[in-house]
Amino acid sequence: MKTTYQYIDQIKDQYGNLLSSWGVYEKTITLENIGEKPIMSVKILKQFESVKEAQKYLDKLLGNE
Repeated sequence: MKTTYQYIDQIKDQYGNLLSSWGVYEKTITLENIGEKPIMSVKILKQFESVKEAQKYLDKLLGNE
């Protein structure tokens, strides 16, 4: 079973400090066998200077325009 969803989050640097930019991310959770731990992968699709721009992109990506 594989579940994928997209979301917006503020981008962090390598030390975990929040930066003044936002990203649209895609998270995929895969469960191969019942009873095993799920495998999660997260990738950034695109980076933006404002959350408003990121929301526009996410709406377009999801077909919610």
